[in-house]
Amino acid sequence: MPDCEWASELLKMNRSRIKRLVGAITGHCGLNSHLAKMGIASDPKCTCSLGEETGYHIICECPKFSLLGLRFLGGHVIRSLDVLKLGLLVLDKFLVSTGRFERFT
Repeated sequence: MPDCEWASELLKMNRSRIKRLVGAITGHCGLNSHLAKMGIASDPKCTCSLGEETGYHIICECPKFSLLGLRFLGGHVIRSLDVLKLGLLVLDKFLVSTGRFERFT
């Protein structure tokens, strides 16, 4: 059951890592989509122009990060259900490698 594994991994992490992971998963972080909803950014789009910049987009869809996805997550494109199978440590390494979550920790 992924929830028990994720809970166990989260309990071992510091606040910065937890904040990065929860922000990416829930969308409540400093990515353009959320910032636009709050009126801080004018455009919710990702710099790839193929969709709104959300955690889901960066993890599962964004072509800018497809090589990192291959390296860390095992594929160029990750399905949302496959994210649950990843360990949080692997997912966190991917998020850090994108550079998009540095300013949010």
